Amino acid sequence: MPPAATPARFVEHRSERLHLLVRGADHPPLALGAHPAARQVQAGLYVTVLARGGLRLHCGDCVSEPRALGMQVLAVREPLPWSAQASACAIRVVGVSMLRPDLRARQLESWFDSLFARHEPLRQVQVAADAGSLQLAGDILDSDPRQPLQLLRLEAAAQAIFVQGIAALTGTRAPSRRERLLRLAAALQADLARAWTLADMAAEAGMSARALSESFGREFGASPFVWLRQQRLLQGRHLVLDEGLPVALAAERLGFSSAAHFCTAFRAQFGETPSRLRQRLAQQGGAGQSA
Repeated sequence: MPPAATPARFVEHRSERLHLLVRGADHPPLALGAHPAARQVQAGLYVTVLARGGLRLHCGDCVSEPRALGMQVLAVREPLPWSAQASACAIRVVGVSMLRPDLRARQLESWFDSLFARHEPLRQVQVAADAGSLQLAGDILDSDPRQPLQLLRLEAAAQAIFVQGIAALTGTRAPSRRERLLRLAAALQADLARAWTLADMAAEAGMSARALSESFGREFGASPFVWLRQQRLLQGRHLVLDEGLPVALAAERLGFSSAAHFCTAFRAQFGETPSRLRQRLAQQGGAGQSA
């Protein structure tokens, strides 16, 4: 007989003493909808330790995909649209948060506001979770908030996770929007043959699809897909002219559906087909040598 499924376990506790909200989930794969409903996340500091599974998070213009054995720290300056979707696998995750009113009550609001650059709505950091953080997440999930001694254990673990999240946030400079776009551009150039989607690009840049489309155009003078097409064709020109690859092989390496598609796009970009351009340049080279 197959082993019995592990029962789902959820923990939620608000510590009035520490001003922390603690949530934990440990469950087998769930049937989740493809488009989770968006809601608002309140201003505050959020620390998530993911021991198993994967998540896809949307917060304002940022998109992130925390992975197993990782810690994500999110500082939200003002209420923002937020949604989360778990991967279709078993998940074990703990989140600890402190909202702005609670930060104010702990005299942490000035420090919190100092985390943000001017007009910056949020800060996000992802780091690997150390063994201690993973153990703390396990302590929380194994605790029963209804039992006084176990409640102390849960709150102590939550506070330790929160402090570690603060250390990760203050010790890591958030990449600027331009840095995120340059990182995306490098990823596109490194994998020109990939069938990139706008969602893929947005996840790589850590922003929403709309924000990516607007920002990318300002930074590079073209939409992400137009720019990607240009880079493919520039690389195709190099492969055909400098490395002498057959047109069909160059088209395949760059992710074009066919050599004909590649030739059509090449002619639109450079004014002639790759074969004709190669022939003309060879003739010019030969005429130069004769002279």
